[in-house]
Amino acid sequence: MIFHSIRWRLQAWHGLILVAVLTGFGFTAYHVARDNQLRRIDQDLDQRLMALFRPQPPDRPPDRPPDWQHGGHGQRGGFPPNEPRNERAFGSPDFLRHIRDAVQQGGALDSSQTNIYYYVMWQLDGSILAHSPGAPEDVPAPEHPVPQALPARNALGKTTPPEGGPPMLPVARARGQLRELFRFGPLGDCVLVGRSMAPDLAAMRRLALWLMAAGATVLLLGLAGGWWVATRAIRPIEGISATAVKIAGGDLAQRINAADTDSELGRLAGVLNSTFARLEAAFAQQAQFTSDASHELRTPVAVILSQTQIALSRERSSSEYRKPWKPASAPPGECAT
Repeated sequence: MIFHSIRWRLQAWHGLILVAVLTGFGFTAYHVARDNQLRRIDQDLDQRLMALFRPQPPDRPPDRPPDWQHGGHGQRGGFPPNEPRNERAFGSPDFLRHIRDAVQQGGALDSSQTNIYYYVMWQLDGSILAHSPGAPEDVPAPEHPVPQALPARNALGKTTPPEGGPPMLPVARARGQLRELFRFGPLGDCVLVGRSMAPDLAAMRRLALWLMAAGATVLLLGLAGGWWVATRAIRPIEGISATAVKIAGGDLAQRINAADTDSELGRLAGVLNSTFARLEAAFAQQAQFTSDASHELRTPVAVILSQTQIALSRERSSSEYRKPWKPASAPPGECAT
């Protein structure tokens, strides 16, 4: 089994760690880029929404000089005496009419970019008061997050905003591929600006593909590098195994070729080489002892063999076999029997 191999185990652990790191980095980078893109879209929508809520100065009457809005004729703030100063004030009916007209015209912004933006304005009862050209028909009216006091009417029948100061902070929401930002006014009215996020979502999909491609490339390079490192780490062990097999076959002169003697495997190879050297010396001493012993035993054995052959050369009685043997001098030309 390949999973019993140390090399494959190291490669598997290295691959799992690399996949976990790349996956975490990819998800983090994608979500950070996505949040930044949504933040930029919300800032753009908020700027367009604030442009609608920004009070506009009243139009100059025909009988007023051009500098009457800038404090002309000695009047503070440029308003003539006995003339209301809040016709375009925040929350006034004239101000709401200004917002409604701007919404119907598609926003008081760059007209070259209004094709991807749309505006909708609701009354307090949830009915649509105005909408820009190209606005979706199924835009749901936002729900007011907190209870709000109803606008009051003064003695003249004019609507006055309730106490509480400026309108609430804008709220963002997403509907499919649409991003919308709405804001409630002091009279309970609500103005919404939205745009399509299709180009941004397409860019995020391209970013995700680029991240996956980069992650796959880094993973392949990391696996290749890990395989190379594991191979270099396991190579001394393979050399030790091959040398041990040769020595077990009888070639005691084999030694492990350890290039890096400072590493753990290099030190192990040095110890094994010393062990193999002592083993070879022990076998050599054993062979020398056997050779010497056989040489020393060769002469006595030859003498015993020759005497045995002489004794068995003719028939003898039992008493002659029991009689101690003494060498006799034989006549010339005859052998002693």
